[in-house]
Amino acid sequence: MDSLSGGVGLCFFQQVILCRDCPDQKLSIGDEATLLDFIPHPEGGEEGCILEILGDDGRVAIVPISAVGVVRSGYDLRHLEVWEKVDEEIPDRPFP
Repeated sequence: MDSLSGGVGLCFFQQVILCRDCPDQKLSIGDEATLLDFIPHPEGGEEGCILEILGDDGRVAIVPISAVGVVRSGYDLRHLEVWEKVDEEIPDRPFP
């Protein structure tokens, strides 16, 4: 990636959701955040996102862009619990 495009459908100050667990940042699938900025990987790896975690007193975290999804209008976050249970039962099944 030549520039910090932010991936498809992501833009500054947008509400986003974690699509996978990020244990190093103490974040779990389904956590909601506000996208503050995009950041290049210091060694040329995957681009990152700087997020303000909602409901966590302004805590900021950096996660890979692939861990972030767009929250759509009318989106129901409850279905993520179902995927977590499926992943526990079938550990090598990738998250959709």
